[in-house]
Amino acid sequence: MWNPLTILTFIWLFLISNSAHAQSGVVQLEHYNPLPGSPGFCGGGWCRDNFDVCLAKPKNFRIQFIYTGGHISGTCNANNPNNFRFKINFYRDGQQLVATSSANGTSGFYPAPGLTNILAVPGQYSATATFEKRLCKFGQPWQVVNTWTSNKINVGKQAATPNFTINGVAASDDTNVPTLSLNNGDPILLDASSTKCASAYNIWVSETGINWWERTYNYEWERWFNGPPGSAINLQYLATDSANYGSFTGLPSRKGQILFGGNIYGISIAPGQSVLQPYQQGLLGQQRRYTVQVATNEPTWKTKKIQVVIN
Repeated sequence: MWNPLTILTFIWLFLISNSAHAQSGVVQLEHYNPLPGSPGFCGGGWCRDNFDVCLAKPKNFRIQFIYTGGHISGTCNANNPNNFRFKINFYRDGQQLVATSSANGTSGFYPAPGLTNILAVPGQYSATATFEKRLCKFGQPWQVVNTWTSNKINVGKQAATPNFTINGVAASDDTNVPTLSLNNGDPILLDASSTKCASAYNIWVSETGINWWERTYNYEWERWFNGPPGSAINLQYLATDSANYGSFTGLPSRKGQILFGGNIYGISIAPGQSVLQPYQQGLLGQQRRYTVQVATNEPTWKTKKIQVVIN
């Protein structure tokens, strides 16, 4: 014989199970990738993979809601899809980007114009779907059944890569630094517009001997710039604009001077040192040159260099 307590317990468990089943749903967030796919890489269609952008990139997103529960009671007509609706919200890093209008039914896609050409920047993207049913009560037509959260799509930032030219000569890494020979009075125009994925960049100038890495410590300055790297940057103007140096190392009399030619007639002790470096004595009398460097640090420090000599 079943006792009353056992029967009540089974009824309670059944109601809890049925309620949980009735409130199950799936929300899927996807982005469109037109590129062909390869093993381990989603492409050529709608994807839920993470992806990277340079700084920002227009992307098409869509959100799918699927109600996977059973019968829902309490509506005027449970067989009428118009008695159910879902509302979709779209987020980046928890901040709402798009709040959609409701769509009738128990499932469907939301590829609406509001999710087309979204400017994707680094962050975490997600969506929620709130499922509602229509009530047969005057003044209270809709009631929330449940709200579900989608998968997460993480958008990362592509690494920045410095690239630049001076008067048309391309910079290189430390293995093969080119030398640009100019005449006194020639403009020194730096074009860093080919630098990729940088939101900021650094220009550094150092006086050296014939070897680009042998610094005199007489004259060094650097400066940070925010925004995409520019073109036709007048290096001689930057040299004289000492008020905006990020830092300066060298002889006080040289601060704010332009780059000029001639031979090295003096050397300075490196910062943090008490004596000259062993190589520095050999710099006296050498032709004065300048190492010009452009650097980025997103996410790691990367550099390109050109050595400039002025005759």
